[in-house]
Amino acid sequence: MNLQALFRRDGYAMVRELYTADAMAQWKAAIAESLGPDVHVYVWTVDTIPDLFRGAFSAPAIVGAAKSILGPNIEFLSAKPVIKSGATRTASPWHQDYPYWGGSNKISAWIALEPATPANGCLRVVKGGHQRPLEHQVSVGEEFGNRLDPENLPEGEIVDCVMEPGDALFFSDLLPHSSYENPEGIPRWSMIPTYRNADEPDSSTLWNSSMKL
Repeated sequence: MNLQALFRRDGYAMVRELYTADAMAQWKAAIAESLGPDVHVYVWTVDTIPDLFRGAFSAPAIVGAAKSILGPNIEFLSAKPVIKSGATRTASPWHQDYPYWGGSNKISAWIALEPATPANGCLRVVKGGHQRPLEHQVSVGEEFGNRLDPENLPEGEIVDCVMEPGDALFFSDLLPHSSYENPEGIPRWSMIPTYRNADEPDSSTLWNSSMKL
């Protein structure tokens, strides 16, 4: 089954070894230099993203994968480094990304910079649970302001996304997902670029600019 068919059926599709382990080590060094030791989540827009990542997220491999899912006319919107470590051990609650931006549907690629396992907080997804927007609970002041009640998740197998450095999980913004906690503080760095189909009207005002690919 091809990438688009897998994505349409399951709401996500894994691409193994999209980048090399050496490239992931380079990314880690660049993130650490750019953000410093105290930032564990950050969002780079088209206007602020370092050149290294601007090039990485407009490169043929990831653009080809994104186009196979979205269609030939796509835009890059943003990228988010996420660092789990001894200082950030908590789990992420179940949620969809769509409530954070609205408008047209987008896709993101969760790229592992280090091994991601249940022991250090890998992603969990509800396979096939991407059919519609779900009602979220709103928690003001929380890092994840939109949360799903775990008792009300859509039917579907819950899959642990175990990944190696350079693997990428492409997923729908309607896919319910969460992450395990990281009780031992084992480093788990990731990068999450987001794309959209430029042929679809988009009422979202979250992004002031985008990059055509």
